[in-house]
Amino acid sequence: MSENSNKRQKIIRKTIEAADGLSLGISMVVAILIGIGVGYLLKKFTPYPWLFWLGVFWGVAAA
Repeated sequence: MSENSNKRQKIIRKTIEAADGLSLGISMVVAILIGIGVGYLLKKFTPYPWLFWLGVFWGVAAA
């Protein structure tokens, strides 16, 4: 019984660690995509095309 319990705890611990890493990766991708979206909107609604790169920078900095 004890061996099964230890094995199950190890599996659960590894799963939680993997989910934690995945969560960090997803949040970084979302931050960059939001920055790109903001940059695109700034470029579209203003006469300054370089504002797109400002939005990309904001997204990368937020990640």
